[in-house]
This record gives sequence, C-alpha cells and structure tokens, in this order.
Amino acid sequence: MIASVGIYSSYATVTYDTDAQAFFTAAGITDSGQKTAVNTLVLAAKANGWWTKCATIYPFVGGDATKHSYNLKNTAQYQISFTGSWVHSSTGALADGSTTFADTGLVPLSVLGQFSTHLSSYTRNNTDVGDDLGSIGSGFFFMANRATGSGLYLTNDANFAVIPSVASSVGYFVGTRTANNSAAFYRNGSSLATETGTETGALSNASIYIGAINNGGPSDQTTREYAFVTIGDGLSGTDVSNMYTDIQAFQTSLSRQV
Repeated sequence: MIASVGIYSSYATVTYDTDAQAFFTAAGITDSGQKTAVNTLVLAAKANGWWTKCATIYPFVGGDATKHSYNLKNTAQYQISFTGSWVHSSTGALADGSTTFADTGLVPLSVLGQFSTHLSSYTRNNTDVGDDLGSIGSGFFFMANRATGSGLYLTNDANFAVIPSVASSVGYFVGTRTANNSAAFYRNGSSLATETGTETGALSNASIYIGAINNGGPSDQTTREYAFVTIGDGLSGTDVSNMYTDIQAFQTSLSRQV
C-alpha cells in the first residue's frame, strides 16, 4: 500500500489465486473485471469442493479464440483446438452447426474413472440442432440438451442413458455418473432425471469435442453458444447445486447470464 499524500493517490496490489493468475498469464487476460470474475469463481470452486472434481474448466472469457481455448483448471493441459467458423465474443463461443467443432484433447478412457464422470455446459441460445460435447470410440461418452423433446447423457456401453424432458436448451446442464448403476441429468441445479440401469463397458477412447460429437470426426454439430464447459469426475447433487450457484454468479458478473 502506498499512502495518499497531497496530490498522490493510494494504490493497492491486487493478489489473485495462483491458479487464476496462471490462467490470466497463459490466456493473456488483462481486463480487471474479467480477472475479478475468474478469481471469485476459482475461490468459490475450491471452497465448495468442485474444483478438484474437474479435469477441465473452460470459462470462455476474453472474447477471442485464443483466450477461449485455455483450461482454467490447468493451462498446460487440454487446450481447445477450434475448427470452423466459430464466432467468439464477450458472451462465449457460438457454433455454426456445419463447419464448427472444438477438440479438447481429453480422452475419457485415459483420464476419467470408468463409473465416475461428468460433462457440463452453459448454453445461451435455444436450439434443437446437434449435441453439445463428447465422443464415441471404444465406448460412449456424450451429452446433449435439445430445445424440443429431450436431453441426453450417455456413457460406457450405451445400454442405458439418462433421457429427460428438456423444455429449453438455455441454461446450465450437467450429466453425471457416480456408480455403474447411478447417473443423473440436471438443468440449473435441479435434477430432471436419474438412471439406475447397470453399465458395464469402458468409456470412449476418442478425444472429446465441444459443439459436436467426435465419432471418427465431427458429427451432430450444433448451433449453440457456449459460455462454460467442464469435464471431470462424478458429482453429487450438492456439487451440482454449488456449481450452478457459482457459475451463474460468474456469468452474472460478466453480464451474460441466462
């Protein structure tokens, strides 16, 4: 602190969480409002216990492809590679439904537990086109929230899937598995459906795409705009509720909440 004397102003050094600062440095985030929003999010994620359950956290902050590509959880891992005519802006990354997909480089079979997984996405527009993220390889692992009819969270051998009714594709969606016979699908922190059928197979050995499914290449490409995505371990209902509260506060601080 430098004290104010005469015409001089006082200054204070802002200290950020080390993981938040690593993200600012890697992604080139310089806007003070964005820094405050991200730092507050990181602190809340750690305090509420869901930080450690994520392999990737993509906050889509900064307004361009480079800044949107970095993984907040660990900037040295799973940087997104965007392909096609994505529209990057202060509100997120908008897919076009035909040319766009984004490769996270994360292979579920290599990174995630067989029966402890989650995918989540915060989407800002209402469209029935395509799937949100995932891959199909040796097994299945993907999620969709469609504007008319149903959402979907499908894992492992695809014998069972959580298929809830979804009135709108706008909001924060989570598909999670916590055991071979327990999975659930959430919108805005509230459970829409659960599954109790037993899975036995492995997860996919193909890297996860955002805005499409990696099925030997992009398929089921969507036209949704993404403002947040996470991939990681299985989540409890409390975890999902906390994530929605924290992520919605983050979006609100950036004036892009839905």
